[in-house]
Amino acid sequence: MIYLNKKDCNDYIKRPGAYAIIENEKNEIAVVKNDKNELFYFGGGLEAGETKIVALKREMKEETGYSLKDIKYFTEVGEFLKSQEGKYIEIMATIYLAKFDKYLVDPIEYDHHILWVKPESYQGKLLRAWQNYVLDLYINYKNNQGK
Repeated sequence: MIYLNKKDCNDYIKRPGAYAIIENEKNEIAVVKNDKNELFYFGGGLEAGETKIVALKREMKEETGYSLKDIKYFTEVGEFLKSQEGKYIEIMATIYLAKFDKYLVDPIEYDHHILWVKPESYQGKLLRAWQNYVLDLYINYKNNQGK
């Protein structure tokens, strides 16, 4: 796992999570736009006993109401940060590429809206440094496919 920064003297809470870059046929990706106009990837932290894939599927259902298909591992990245609530968190994010499959239920996270974007138009605009780093990796990956 690549870490974007170094741990300092604070006590960090480990937060392993699973996130997805959701792709469509128009070469767009889905990002969350919340009611504060913050942009980030769909997904979240693992709950006790969950695997990364199980957590990813649960988070998708909660946040979007959709199941996923064509799930492929993409990368892992870590970041030490201070949350908006003032907690020190060690993000340990596993990122997957996927597509939406079937609509299953109404999502329970009402402030998570799906925004389809061209990846290049959103470089540097996501909430966290690790998310922007992953977006840059994704853009490079897509630009090098088929070469």
